[in-house]
Amino acid sequence: MDIWANTVLTDKGRALQLKLLQGQTLQINRAVTGAGKVPEVNLRQQTNVTEGGYEINLQPVRIEGEKLIIPVML
Repeated sequence: MDIWANTVLTDKGRALQLKLLQGQTLQINRAVTGAGKVPEVNLRQQTNVTEGGYEINLQPVRIEGEKLIIPVML
């Protein structure tokens, strides 16, 4: 497991989180990762990955208590 420094919840992520708290559902179809770095002050406005856009393979979902866990294969 990796630990990422300088992580933030983006503005779009915050809006999505609000929808989820209001009872809407979330469907995750894909995940991607980038290879670049973004200055910390710009992270909240980030809408795309930088340098790349490499697909991450979603693994079968599992439920642990009240958590839904979606493992990914890098």
